[in-house]
Amino acid sequence: MNEKIITNLIKRIERSDLQYQIKDYLKGENLSDKDAELYIEYAKQRIYEKRLTTLPKTKKIIFGICLFISLLTLCIYIFILPNKGFGNVTLLSILGSIIFSGALLYTWVYYNSWKENRIKKELETEKKHGKGISGIFILIPIPAIIIYFIFSSVLENGENNFLKASQVEVEGTVISGSSNNYSIRRRNVNVSTITVEFTTKEGKKVLATEDISQYEFKEFYKGQKIRLVYSASNPANIGLLTNKSNISKFKNSEERDFKATDLIELINTTDEEKTLELLNKISYGWKFNANKNLWENNLKNMLFTKNNNRITLLTDEIAMYRFPKQFLELNYNDITIGGIKNPMTQKERLLENEIYIAKIERIRNKQKIYVLTSLEKK
Repeated sequence: MNEKIITNLIKRIERSDLQYQIKDYLKGENLSDKDAELYIEYAKQRIYEKRLTTLPKTKKIIFGICLFISLLTLCIYIFILPNKGFGNVTLLSILGSIIFSGALLYTWVYYNSWKENRIKKELETEKKHGKGISGIFILIPIPAIIIYFIFSSVLENGENNFLKASQVEVEGTVISGSSNNYSIRRRNVNVSTITVEFTTKEGKKVLATEDISQYEFKEFYKGQKIRLVYSASNPANIGLLTNKSNISKFKNSEERDFKATDLIELINTTDEEKTLELLNKISYGWKFNANKNLWENNLKNMLFTKNNNRITLLTDEIAMYRFPKQFLELNYNDITIGGIKNPMTQKERLLENEIYIAKIERIRNKQKIYVLTSLEKK
């Protein structure tokens, strides 16, 4: 056999020339049909023997690359990106889930594919049916969806931790918003966002968009002033201080109603800064007004005053029901003048123990009813 013809024939087969092109080439070399078939079979056998020795190495390399990519992606998304405070969590999560899932699937496919029995089986299949296109990529969306939610959760937690550590609180203005419903496999999914504008402490104007729930969206309007925190290193990374969850997360506030035990702790706290810290730990938004010599919470419409032996707390009407019950649980005696009446209409309650006397009374300011609670040392 002519080695030159065989070499050229091997090249044509490896580059997937069509059958008629190969036969035309062999006819051009003045070979009969019978000799052409012999040349083709011999060339295929040479290719088979060559691939039998080269494929194991190739498959090990592909396996190693895919394993490296999957592990590298996992490390980047679990250990590196969450500490960088990047935005675009959704886009990054989609990209990472596709890369990781694709690399992981191909790692699984190529595992042990270099073994001789699997190589021979693959070559026999190619010999009978020709080379086919791998359909493994069709399976990528299955793990990718799960990985997306994992990466998204990790990145969001990292973003929130980074924001919490480098937060700067400012006031922003709602510029726009959107709320859209999408149908995915007969299930409605709502995506709601608002865009806010604010000025950083360096004087730079920033537009940032934040995902919110469908129910929160109804509470916002264009031009609304809201409190928010932004990351000093990435101002586009923001958190809205408009719900209990975010306030608790970023401000370490318990976001709860005041208790009778809180009043006792406050009356025994002498330091102004400690008092402010305690007030904000219970419910965020307190500031000390030096001109009026009181603490005020304009977000919650509450006031707090304090002198040597007496404190007062102005809150909503629900305190009229809550505080008397809590003081009674602390073994206070009810000394209300005229006795206990209908709690819906009673204007005042008095309770005491050996140390303190508590007074809870309804007061009206225009059309709004508040409760003024005082605790005084005897």
